[in-house]
Amino acid sequence: EGTGEAVNRDGICAAFTGERTAYWGDAFKLLRDANYLLETLPKYRGSFGEVTYNHYLGEAYYVRATVFYAMARRFGGVPLVTHVIDYPASASELEVPRASEEETWNQVLSDYDNAIALLMPKLEASKTGYANRYIALAFKSEAMLYAGSVAKYNETVTGRLTGVRVMGFDSKTWEAASKKYFTEAYKAAREVMANGGYSLYKKKWSATNREAQYQNMVDMFSDLSSPENIYVKEYVYPTLTHGYDAYSSTFYFR
Repeated sequence: EGTGEAVNRDGICAAFTGERTAYWGDAFKLLRDANYLLETLPKYRGSFGEVTYNHYLGEAYYVRATVFYAMARRFGGVPLVTHVIDYPASASELEVPRASEEETWNQVLSDYDNAIALLMPKLEASKTGYANRYIALAFKSEAMLYAGSVAKYNETVTGRLTGVRVMGFDSKTWEAASKKYFTEAYKAAREVMANGGYSLYKKKWSATNREAQYQNMVDMFSDLSSPENIYVKEYVYPTLTHGYDAYSSTFYFR
């Protein structure tokens, strides 16, 4: 139930019931940045090598896919803003209607596929903490598993409607959509497993030494060079910080 002093009971419970953290406004700011890069970078193509140029475009597609994925999980179908809308503009340009949930997941799939085609592989990516081809494949797999589950198991919801479904899938398309998404999830995951260069953390593992097994489990969460880490959010003071160790400590310790 998310309660208990050790996990910041009051703050966690407020987060469960409040709507103030709904991901909407920040999402569209980030979408605008991604769309701006996609539309503007081609004007300066001659300033970059082909691999670098493609990688930057791939990052923009990756960002857009991940934002739409985050929104689809929360809201179902959302306004698919895939170009920069200059303000002020007419109402017809500004008031973008919500797409169906199926259209939204298809946009997520398309953007991840574009990112995968353009991003550099893991070994060639120049910076840690940034996207690469296999990170995009991993996120694509996760997103498509989610989409396939929504498409398939929403069938049991009473009163399924037809037409533009901003929540759930149309009765005529859910089965084909779920099969497509599950297939895409499987293929992306297999690609990461086969060629991504990642593996389970077993640096200190020993089948015959319980102490080694314990230490391996401890180190798995703190070793920055762990081959199990696919995508890690990096905190660097003062650019990006967190208060997890403070807010999640027990009250008597604080």
